[in-house]
Amino acid sequence: MQKLQTIFSRPKTCLIYVPKGVKHCPIRFNRIDSPILFFTGSFETKEAKYGRTATEFRDDKAAERNYSKYISYNVNPQKAPPKDDSPEGKKKYEEMRLRSGSTIESVRILDLDLVEGAPYIDFVWMYKGYEKNTTHPQHAHEWGEIFGYIGSVGQNDPHSLGGEVECWVDGEKHIITKSCLVWIPPNLPHCPVRFARIDKPLLWFTIGIGMKGGAYTFSKPPANKKQ
Repeated sequence: MQKLQTIFSRPKTCLIYVPKGVKHCPIRFNRIDSPILFFTGSFETKEAKYGRTATEFRDDKAAERNYSKYISYNVNPQKAPPKDDSPEGKKKYEEMRLRSGSTIESVRILDLDLVEGAPYIDFVWMYKGYEKNTTHPQHAHEWGEIFGYIGSVGQNDPHSLGGEVECWVDGEKHIITKSCLVWIPPNLPHCPVRFARIDKPLLWFTIGIGMKGGAYTFSKPPANKKQ
């Protein structure tokens, strides 16, 4: 029991992947000194009904467990821009920023790339700045995707995004100024995205739903054709 308490009480931002059939909970928030974001989700669509099986906690085989392997406190180093420290890698990153006209200061903080069996998920803190041009060209996947745009304005205005995001879905432009979740069904063309204005830090995340083997793939036919 003590080993599990140690694993799950480290005071760092993290993602925890719970594979099907793995026993989990209870949870207790020992101390909250500043605002935190707590969320849970399933990698099945809502057509699959939420169900759970009551279990009895047993620690007779605790020494054999290694559930820390399901916790990610960081990102895959290959995703941290620039992807390499070579002059060429840094040049490509700067060229990308120039094309978008970006002044955004951001940091990718979490993904599940290095957790075996886990789906695709990325979390990025965006602190301030703007983009003049759109990024992430239109595309589609054979699996669904969730975008999250979450503001950090606090208890007095919990739903404000603290900025403005331009998000396109199948050629339809949406201007986002409130914290929200966006569901992109399989094969629905989506993007580009433009962070038009970031006045206060916001959290941007994306999650793949229904991916085969955790592989990031583009759907066919191409995204510029109606499905």
